[in-house]
Amino acid sequence: MICSCFPMPYVCKVDNTGIESDSFKRSDSSINWIKNRDNFLVMDNEGNLLFKGLPKQQQSEYGCKFSVQFYNANEPCKGKAVTLFTTKDSSKKVVCCSETGEICAETLDVPGEIGDGGHKALFFLKTVKGSSATFRVESSVRRSHVLGFEADANNPYMKRLVLRLYNEREVDVDCHMQVLRC
Repeated sequence: MICSCFPMPYVCKVDNTGIESDSFKRSDSSINWIKNRDNFLVMDNEGNLLFKGLPKQQQSEYGCKFSVQFYNANEPCKGKAVTLFTTKDSSKKVVCCSETGEICAETLDVPGEIGDGGHKALFFLKTVKGSSATFRVESSVRRSHVLGFEADANNPYMKRLVLRLYNEREVDVDCHMQVLRC
């Protein structure tokens, strides 16, 4: 089976019973800034995940850099399997999606291996057509839902990280992110 979700085709393993079950093993990681069109993803002191503009000198402060933990997967057609986290007070704050679709930062160990493909901390990076550096970040818990941003009800100048239903036929730039190496 050839996949069309990456610039280069990937081959998925298929046997007599169909596609192999999902299994994800931790591989490489990198420290990155995660950015929407204009702003950086940050975690504030209360643990809220927000997008905001940052002057160059603030980009190295706590909560502005996120580790992207990559996982090897049996089915790369779904996208690049990742977890996203930052560190505060020597504990990892991992971006998670609840069963109800709420996005939050939870204190937990980054899993070394994830079976079944549905884990609250597992997301899939999918390249946006026409750009090799822009991604949609799809939840493994709520398929067809991606990380996006919308104005915060308490502060219209801030944008908060949310989960949005994604429609392949519509262009929704509020769901496009860049993952930039620090």
